Amino acid sequence: MKLQETMRQSEEKIQMHAGKLFRLIDAVSKYKEHVGSKVSEVRRELLETVTEVSNIYRDSFPEKYSYILESRRKIQRIE
Repeated sequence: MKLQETMRQSEEKIQMHAGKLFRLIDAVSKYKEHVGSKVSEVRRELLETVTEVSNIYRDSFPEKYSYILESRRKIQRIE
């Protein structure tokens, strides 16, 4: 009788800890998804900022020097 009671208690503890483990895994998975989404958002915002700064920089050049920037872009595309 004592063995059966001990086995039942062990099974209950295993089930309890398994439930905790699954909840932890679920929480980590959701956090990972959230962080991945946040990283994508920051990358997108950074790209927008870089593009805007680049446009401002390019537009600040006098018209007669704009060919320099265009030539540089063409060289970068080739590389």
